Order: sequence, then C-alpha cells, then structure tokens
Amino acid sequence: MPRTHHQIIERISIALIILGIVGMFQSLSIDLYTWGFHVLLVGTLVFIIISHIPTQDKNSSSAG
Repeated sequence: MPRTHHQIIERISIALIILGIVGMFQSLSIDLYTWGFHVLLVGTLVFIIISHIPTQDKNSSSAG
C-alpha cells in the first residue's frame, strides 16, 4: 500500500477513535453513547488492521 494511502486511512481511523470517545463521554443521550461505542470500535479495528499492512515507498519496488 502506498505510504500516502496508509497515512490517510490511519488519520481517518484516529479521527473515528476520537469521535467515538467523545460520543461515549457525553451525558446527553444513550443513543449517542451507543453510536460512540460503535464508532470507537470501528476506528480501533481499522487502526489495528492498517498498522499491520506494510507500506511501500516510491523508491522501493514490489519485486524485491
């Protein structure tokens, strides 16, 4: 995966984690709490998966 795509997906997952934490710590609605939990879960899973995928630099070739 190219480094730029990797960084974009990583930043999106971090944003999802932050949104999920905000949703879980609010005290307005149980629906927002549930929403925050699911967003946090998805963000965490995406971050774990993307952190295990190696990146390719522009100078490196896929053959070697």
